[in-house]
Amino acid sequence: MVKVEKGDYILKMHVRHERKELLDKLLDKQLLLSQKLAVPISLDIYASLSRATTGGKKMSVATISQGQILPVYIAPLNNEKFDGR
Repeated sequence: MVKVEKGDYILKMHVRHERKELLDKLLDKQLLLSQKLAVPISLDIYASLSRATTGGKKMSVATISQGQILPVYIAPLNNEKFDGR
C-alpha cells in the first residue's frame, strides 16, 4: 500500500519483458485505488440495469460464494446526494 498527499495524479505503468505472452496477461489485470471521502455518501444499488435506470426496487442484501461474480448497478447520484464538490 502506498499513501500519497492530496492532489492530482496520473498512473502510468511501463513493463518490459522478452516474452510477449507474459505481457499480454497483464492486459486484464486489475488495479485497486482507495480514497477516503471527505463526506460520506449513500448510493442506490440495484440488481439489474433496468432497475437502476428506471429507479426500480433497490438491492438490499446479496450472498455470493467465493469465486462468484455478482454484477451490481449504481444509479447516478442526484445533486442532493452529491453536494460536497
